[in-house]
Amino acid sequence: MYERILVPYDGSESAMHALEAAANLATSLKSYSAFTVLYVIQEIPRVEAARLAGDVNAMLVEEGQQAVAPALDLLTQKGVKAQAIYLHGDPAEVISREAGKYDVVIMGRRGLSTFKELVIGSVSHKVIQNTACPVLIVN
Repeated sequence: MYERILVPYDGSESAMHALEAAANLATSLKSYSAFTVLYVIQEIPRVEAARLAGDVNAMLVEEGQQAVAPALDLLTQKGVKAQAIYLHGDPAEVISREAGKYDVVIMGRRGLSTFKELVIGSVSHKVIQNTACPVLIVN
């Protein structure tokens, strides 16, 4: 059924609910080959990056690792073996591209979004529109 599970995670409350639902699914299945927590590092415009001191990429990766750490701790407590991956780009595009490697995507309805996403459309909506595998949206 669902052997490869992808959980996009941004540290939001909605993402945590999705992670808990995915962990419950994984433990009920008892056999899954991959459980991946995906953190998307959004690109920063060059003008903004130039104003920031230091290695911007390293700072963004570290921020992602800090955001994902509680998720991995929760999964360990529930006995779910998982890996985390950190990819750069537009969240909807990255999630949709990665979804092709999985049997199901389980994600939150609302993330840590900006006003722009309210006008243009949510990440979850774009993922549903651009992904062939089942996408479970969790409130």
